[in-house]
Amino acid sequence: MEFGRREQLILLLLAVAVAFGFGAKYALSRQRVVEGPAVVTEKPAAIYVHVAGAVYHPGVRF
Repeated sequence: MEFGRREQLILLLLAVAVAFGFGAKYALSRQRVVEGPAVVTEKPAAIYVHVAGAVYHPGVRF
């Protein structure tokens, strides 16, 4: 079965449209809804930072 130039072009456009449609559906299914923070407090908690390695003043900072 041989297709002419016109039929090949139509099949190519159809294949591109189907691939684009599946790609769009996949992208929509992968979207994540980002909501506000889960925990809201009045006063921020203390943050401790451990400084280690080749630094002048290693230790724990807060």
